[in-house]
Amino acid sequence: MAPVPGNSLHNGGDGRGQALAALVALLLLLTVAAAPRLNADLLFVDEYWSIRNSGGAYYGPLSPVDIWRTMAEVDPGGMGVLYHWLLAGWFALVGTSEWTLRAFSLLAGLLAVAAVYRLGRAVYGGRAGLAAAILLGTGAFYIDYLHEGRAYTLLALLATLTTAAAWRIVSARRAPGPGPYVALAAGMAALAYTHYIALAMGAALGLYLAGVGLWAYRTGGLRDGRGRRAAGGLLALAAGGVLFLPWLEVTLGIIRRGAGETTRQATAMDAAGVLQMLLHTFSSAGGALLVLLLCFALPARGRHGGLLWAWLLVVLALILGVNALIPFMVHPRYLLVLFPALALLAGAGVAALARRGLPAGLLLLIVGGAGLYHTLQPGFIAGVFGQIYRAPKAGVDLALAHISRQVGPQDLTLFHIAEPGFEPFQFFVLDYLMHGRPGRYDQFQRLNNSFARSDNAYLEDVRAALQEAPFVYTLIVPAVPLNNLGAVTQYALEAFYADCGRLLERPDLVLTRYARPPQGPPLATFDAPEGLALSALAAPLLTGDTVAVTLGWQSDRLPPLYSVGLHVYDAAGQFVAQADAGLPERRPFACQTLTASLAGLPPGAYRLEIIVYNWQTGARLTAGGAESVLLAQVER
Repeated sequence: MAPVPGNSLHNGGDGRGQALAALVALLLLLTVAAAPRLNADLLFVDEYWSIRNSGGAYYGPLSPVDIWRTMAEVDPGGMGVLYHWLLAGWFALVGTSEWTLRAFSLLAGLLAVAAVYRLGRAVYGGRAGLAAAILLGTGAFYIDYLHEGRAYTLLALLATLTTAAAWRIVSARRAPGPGPYVALAAGMAALAYTHYIALAMGAALGLYLAGVGLWAYRTGGLRDGRGRRAAGGLLALAAGGVLFLPWLEVTLGIIRRGAGETTRQATAMDAAGVLQMLLHTFSSAGGALLVLLLCFALPARGRHGGLLWAWLLVVLALILGVNALIPFMVHPRYLLVLFPALALLAGAGVAALARRGLPAGLLLLIVGGAGLYHTLQPGFIAGVFGQIYRAPKAGVDLALAHISRQVGPQDLTLFHIAEPGFEPFQFFVLDYLMHGRPGRYDQFQRLNNSFARSDNAYLEDVRAALQEAPFVYTLIVPAVPLNNLGAVTQYALEAFYADCGRLLERPDLVLTRYARPPQGPPLATFDAPEGLALSALAAPLLTGDTVAVTLGWQSDRLPPLYSVGLHVYDAAGQFVAQADAGLPERRPFACQTLTASLAGLPPGAYRLEIIVYNWQTGARLTAGGAESVLLAQVER
C-alpha cells in the first residue's frame, strides 16, 4: 500500500499504527482524569431528572412508552427521549447510581473523541485527526462534562457520527450503497430526539448538501453522481425529519413556554458572550490560540472540509439567531454540539502549521497540558458563565450514613448544600438522597419552602417547620455561605434546642445534632444542692467498636467541679470500659454525647451506667441513694 501523506504527527509516513496507539493512550488518560470525578460531587438537579425520567432507582423501571409519556408530559424541556431510552437500557445493564449515571456520559464522551479522530483522519489525514482528538479530549470543560449525567457528550458523539455519514455520501467516488443514507437519516432523527439544539444540525448538513448539489449541476458533476448523491443525502435528512414529526407538537410547546420564561431570558448570554464562552470553554482559556488554528485551517487541504465549516458556522448562527429572539443561552453546555467541529478544524490548523515546520507535538502538548491543568483547578469550571456550585459528595455520604443509623421518624435533618438563591433546585436532589431514610428533611435557608420577606416572618416559618422535632441534624457544607435566613435558623436552634455536638467534622462537611428539652420526667435526679436531672435522650448507638449515648442535663446552676462518666460492665458485672467528660455548662438544659470504645471486647450483653463525680476529689453524687444510674443494656 502506498503511504498516505500527512498521516503521521511528525512526518509524512503512514503512521497509522502510531496514531492509533496515541489515540488509545489519550482515551486511557481521559478515563484516568474523568473517572475520579464520577462520584466527586452531588447530583445536580438536571441529573436527578435524568434518573427519574429514565425510570432509574426507585422511579421505575419504566417502559419505553412510559418514558415517552414522562418526557412529553412531565419534563418536555429537558433532554430528549432517546437519551432516556438509552439510559434506561444502561441502568438495566449496570444498575442505577450517581456513578453509573455519569459513567454513561463518560462512555459517550470517549466514543466521541474516537469518532472525531476517525472523521478527521478521513477528511484531513491522520495528523489532523489525532490532533483533533487531543484538542477535544483534553479540554477542561469537555472533561468536566464527561461526569455530567446528561446527554451533552452523547450529543457530541451523534453529531460527529451523523456528519461522518454525510461526508461518506459526498466524498464517495462511486455509489456508496444504502448504508450512509440510512445512517444519515437515523443520525438526524437521533440528534433531534436527544436535544432540541441539535435540530440546527439538520440545517447545517442540509445547506451543505444542497450546495454540493448545486455545484455539481453547474460544473457537470451530475454525470459522475455527485449531484445524485447530494440529492440522496437531502432525502435522507428529510426522512430523519419525518421520524421526528411525532414529537413536533411537544417541541412547539417548548418554544411557546420558552418565549414566556422571562427569568431565563434575563440571565441569558448575548451574542458576544456566547462567542466568548465558546472560545473560552473549548480552548481551556486559550481562545487566541484557537482562533490562530482556525485561521490556518481555512486553506487547509482536505476533501470536503467545507462540511465541517458548515457544521460550525451554520449551527452557531442558528444558536445566535434563536437566542436573539428567545434568549435561552444560560450556560455554554449547549455549545458542546459544536466542540467536535471546532476540534476537527483546529486539528487541520495544527497539521497546516506542522507542514510549515512548527513541531505539532509540542503545540499539542502545550494545549493539552493547559486543559489538564485547568481540570485540576476548580476555579476554571466555577468561573464558567451560569455555573452552579455543587457540594462535594464524600462528606455528605458519610453524614447520610450517620443519619440512617441515628435519626428517628420525628427528627428533622436540615441541609445547607446550595448557594443562597439556588435552594429550590435542591428539593428534587434531596428527595433522591433522602428516599427511604428516616425522619423529615428540609433546607437550612428555605425551611417550610419559605419565601418570607422579613426575619420575623421567616422565624415563624422555621418554628412551624421544626414541629418540636426531638432532634434536629444540620448538615452544613462550610464552603456555602450563610445568608440572613440561615442566621435566623441558627438563632431558632440555639433558642429552642441544645447543641449535642458535632457528629462529623470535615473540611467539606459538618454534621451537628441538636436536642429539644425532654417533656417527660427525668431518668434520675442527682442529690446536688444546685439541682441536676439526667435524661436519656436517645437509645445507645452501637457502631463498630464504639457505643455512644446522648444525655440531657437540666440544672439551674452547677459549679464546674463535676464530671460525668459512662461506665460499661459485662454480663459478669466486671467493669470493662469507660468514657469521661466535664458536665456541659449550658443552663437550664444541655445535651451531651459520650462515646466509649468496646475494642477487644467479646460479643455479649453489656450494661451502661452513668456516674457524676467531683473531678478534684473523686466523690460521687448520688441519685436516689445510688452512686450510679443504669442507663441501658446493649448487645454487642
